[in-house]
Amino acid sequence: MLETLIRSKVMVKLLSFFMADTSCDTYLRDISRQIDEPPSAVRRDLERLEELGLLRSRMVGNHKHFSVRQEFALLPELRSLYIKTEGMPDFLSDELRALPGVQLAFLYGEFESRPNTMPSGLHLVVVGEIDATLLERKLAYIKETLAQSIECRQYGAHEFKRLLESKDPSLDSIVTAETIVLVAPEESDT
Repeated sequence: MLETLIRSKVMVKLLSFFMADTSCDTYLRDISRQIDEPPSAVRRDLERLEELGLLRSRMVGNHKHFSVRQEFALLPELRSLYIKTEGMPDFLSDELRALPGVQLAFLYGEFESRPNTMPSGLHLVVVGEIDATLLERKLAYIKETLAQSIECRQYGAHEFKRLLESKDPSLDSIVTAETIVLVAPEESDT
């Protein structure tokens, strides 16, 4: 979605790179390698972001290092835009991994048919022995952060396994949909 708003694909990659980890402090060639773009194009857009005030630079030996200026006025909004578009799966994964008892979590729905649009609502499955109150609080926080509606189906590990094995019709819309795994099981017991 960001590439629709911002025409430079290098700029989109740079913004995603720095918004994914706002504490990152690295140099041109490392950034170029990580975002898979030529150093000349990366340098030009790094300079633009520095002129804008989002990034600062400093010399470390022979390398010019770039980092996010934490006091940049629009940083919270840029970070929020990143999370709501490019970084949503990472954000969801981090939040759900922090919840005790989660063994498996995934989004399901149609993703490939609308690659440059945000879904109007998220369909989430969470499997494990999870405190319902903690899950409810976590979902409220996620909904508020993403400004999205979330339909969540929560199953115990044994219940989910039993439903899958019996090919329960209540799982038809889940097992036939595209999925994005957010938390994978440590063992294949689910």
